[in-house]
Amino acid sequence: MMLRLLSGCAAVAARPPILMAMAVVGLFTPAARRGRTDARPSPLPRMRERVVRRSRMDDWERSSKRAVAEAKAGFLASCRRATPDDYKRWLAVSDPEIGVKRRDYKLDTRDTHTDRNWGYPQWVVAQTDIKVTPLHGAMAVNIIVPRGVTVEGDLGHSEAFSMGDGKRSSGYGTVDRYRNT
Repeated sequence: MMLRLLSGCAAVAARPPILMAMAVVGLFTPAARRGRTDARPSPLPRMRERVVRRSRMDDWERSSKRAVAEAKAGFLASCRRATPDDYKRWLAVSDPEIGVKRRDYKLDTRDTHTDRNWGYPQWVVAQTDIKVTPLHGAMAVNIIVPRGVTVEGDLGHSEAFSMGDGKRSSGYGTVDRYRNT
């Protein structure tokens, strides 16, 4: 028994140091090589997955910053911050077929999440004809479009509220009526 144990240790000691380390933590055991389910899984696939996920997040962050910069320099430069009165005026001309959902809180157009995170207001009024850059998710804006002003381009997740015909660009869902509108 003692002789076998010593010969087993000598065999492990004769391996290169990296293989010894793998054998100690159980990554290079005969069970792992044979694909047994009770063997410890290798951490390499998870590490590769983290690297891929991180690079995708970096790509998304770069493209988001690029889209925001284009929007600020483009159509947001020719818009002004909306007020609750602008939204009230749109509600007055809006299509009666649109359902209205009562909200128990106020419409705040001064300090919104897009102000804090991206540096532009969430509610804007177009002052001239604009070509919209698509903004998605939390970066999206709500654009109130007065009569005589046109909005072109891909809105992404943004929404345009037309004062001319009282329609919304998405055309579905309900419209919120806030306490102050």
